[in-house]
Amino acid sequence: MLTELAEYAFAPDGPVQRVLGEHRPIQLQIAREFAAFIEGNRDNTQPMVALAEQRGGLGKTAAYTVVLMLDIAETGDRAAYATFTRGLRHSIMELGPLYNAIVRQTLEANGLPYAEVNIIEVQSPTAVISPSKVEAIRKRLVENKISTADIPEVQEFLDCFDQSERPCEFADLYQVLPSLPCGWTELSLALCPRDNSTEDWKLVQQNRDLAILPRTLILMTHAMVIRNNLRRGQLFADSPEESLGVKTLVVDEADKFASAANTALRFTISRNEVVDLHREVALHYRPLQIEHAAGNQQIMRDSESRLIGGLGRLGELITSDMSYTKDDDIARQMSLTLAGISDALLPLMRLTAETDALMADRIRLCRDNLRVLGRLSDFEHPIFRVAVVGDPMGMPDVQLTLEVGGGRKLMSQMWRDPGFETITMVSALMTNMPPFGSRYDRFRRDIDLDRVKGDRFIERTPLQPSYGDVHSIYVADRVPSLLPTDTEELDLLRVTSLDGLAAQITTAAKRRTEHERMVVLFQSYVAMHKVMDRLSDEIRERVVLRNRRHLPVAIHDLAERPFGIWFGVEWEGINFIHPDSHKTMVNALIITRLPLAPRDEIRVLRVGNAVENYRRGQTIQLFESVHACYRKLYHGVLMGIRSAQDVIDELWILDPRWPLPTHVYQRRPPMIIRALPGRAATLFTNFDRVVEPFDVRHWYKVSETGEVFSLEPAAIPAEV
Repeated sequence: MLTELAEYAFAPDGPVQRVLGEHRPIQLQIAREFAAFIEGNRDNTQPMVALAEQRGGLGKTAAYTVVLMLDIAETGDRAAYATFTRGLRHSIMELGPLYNAIVRQTLEANGLPYAEVNIIEVQSPTAVISPSKVEAIRKRLVENKISTADIPEVQEFLDCFDQSERPCEFADLYQVLPSLPCGWTELSLALCPRDNSTEDWKLVQQNRDLAILPRTLILMTHAMVIRNNLRRGQLFADSPEESLGVKTLVVDEADKFASAANTALRFTISRNEVVDLHREVALHYRPLQIEHAAGNQQIMRDSESRLIGGLGRLGELITSDMSYTKDDDIARQMSLTLAGISDALLPLMRLTAETDALMADRIRLCRDNLRVLGRLSDFEHPIFRVAVVGDPMGMPDVQLTLEVGGGRKLMSQMWRDPGFETITMVSALMTNMPPFGSRYDRFRRDIDLDRVKGDRFIERTPLQPSYGDVHSIYVADRVPSLLPTDTEELDLLRVTSLDGLAAQITTAAKRRTEHERMVVLFQSYVAMHKVMDRLSDEIRERVVLRNRRHLPVAIHDLAERPFGIWFGVEWEGINFIHPDSHKTMVNALIITRLPLAPRDEIRVLRVGNAVENYRRGQTIQLFESVHACYRKLYHGVLMGIRSAQDVIDELWILDPRWPLPTHVYQRRPPMIIRALPGRAATLFTNFDRVVEPFDVRHWYKVSETGEVFSLEPAAIPAEV
């Protein structure tokens, strides 16, 4: 029945077209296949996994979300949708009423009862800023009589927190603040037990409570899926009776899934960190011992004695950098010592919690890691590493790290243990580069999905959308003055390059009409602001700066600004959809510098040793970097073309390191091609294939002064 409902919803003139305003044949195909996959694997005792590569612009998010909601409405169960970026989850939340309207129309037209499907984003406390800690920061500033003029980045953080919606998430904060003040971390500012009486804590907990309701679509992060699955076997359940009963899971942006798993459970502590905590507690609390009860004074003395003794024993055990397993005697002794240090910190944490939330939470976070390191024998295949290092102040230090299994083990449990029926992993970048065949081998290896180990999975053939046109492509002239950095000063931006970018962007801007807009992507905010300073007042007034602003506000500003120009550094994750027409409002995309990674000397040495040729190692590493450029360029183009009705008139590639198209570079080979010996140079014959889905009619070259020349045989200067 689910397949028939999906076909009806996404059919021409169906509910999707009536509500969202567009019918996409490929979107119908995605929805049909997904619905059939769920239906065909109901009541599975072992999960079935589907690997699906759906390119940008197909409407895959709507396809998967609507089918999940139809299944939820039909069965009354719950389903989960995991994403890497918060922006994608928020877009699903915002479109929730429209998706529910599609579900209602579909069910009623097929004679089925309708009840609204809840869409709940389950948040982790570590993703939310603690109001108690923020208040403690203000209190310290007042007590120490520190002027806000002396700490502008701290004052900016406090102002942004005050102006944000509550609870304030770090992801929301970063939309208006580039980074946290120097030395601060998310964990050190996250919600803590001291906040359990605040509205922020209640709102976070409220979403978790709502997730147990029937007919609910649960949105979450990759890390939350992995951590909860590993700890409890089933999502958010301490026991089978408390399980949410999530049988269907969709993992969007799945190319990021492995990296999230590899950092999910790694615990690190340093000796100096514990010593510093002890010193600060002693400094703040010894003057107050007169006010403490006699029992508290004795607790302080006992805890300090045990702490100092534990640190001393730890120093005796550590001699040099080493890696251990849980069967090594020294590792077991260190683990027991760390458990004792953790116990000694507990009374100190309780005493400090009465007056200083920041100090108490620093001790709590330290204890969390110490407790895990103290349970070395409880894990199956842990790796215990000891590193003798220097701390930021240059003092000798010891860093202890415990890795609880690899990322593959964390993920493979999802499809080897009962709990799910179907898992769909979908991404736009699984196969990395054209030609887009069914090349999932590396991705399968990364996530440890293997039929030999009993895993059951299928692979979907990648789907290609019908894109609009790219009428013209402009490439920067290959002259040294446009290279972004000088070989003598690799860390500095070349002034002539910035002047050239300003002239070229001005030329592109003057080609726009009042209702046309363009997007300019920079590699860094520094370069963006330096180019901004070189623009004329007329052009500068047309620019919408992305950083330090909430994304919806900036998008709305671009939509209302005549001749609008977007300046930002995002390569992916933003859809420039007009709020009224719901179509792409950008007709020109400018890429100022492709993110060609600098040469990794360690990678060069390893590859060179493997192939017994250092120069060959350099070549392979450069090849890999250029390969990454291709992926970024292709994905950057797709971010501007979301459907067959969208058109990007002009694509400007203003990175002078990038090659000209095939028919041009054969006459003027760029420097980077000459650096690739042998058959590796044929990589650039694929350049035309990067824009293969688009109808490219004209190629142009842009000089350092912004002058445009045709690359066609006549080579006549084009009109500006």
